[in-house]
Amino acid sequence: SFVCSTWGLHRNPDVYPDPLKFDPDRWSDENAAKRSPYAWLPFSYGKRGCIGQQLSLIEQRVCLASLVRKFHFRVDLSTKLEVTAPLFLDPQGIFLKCVPRA
Repeated sequence: SFVCSTWGLHRNPDVYPDPLKFDPDRWSDENAAKRSPYAWLPFSYGKRGCIGQQLSLIEQRVCLASLVRKFHFRVDLSTKLEVTAPLFLDPQGIFLKCVPRA
């Protein structure tokens, strides 16, 4: 029997330097081309991959759409937001208020 730990695979420092750091550049086309397509397996890969991947993506969009329909999202006044380019590269510390729509 063979078990592949996706948790360990996704935190492999040989593939992802400083794996616990939030780094959006890790997913750029340039960096993605340097590693194996099997290095990131949230839904497996290939013809035996999880058939639920597309369903999961659709569910995420439906959930987001239903939240946006029911609530107004506002940046909370306690947020110390500094706008830099590129926008939202470091999303830590952005607090939102969810106000029900009338």
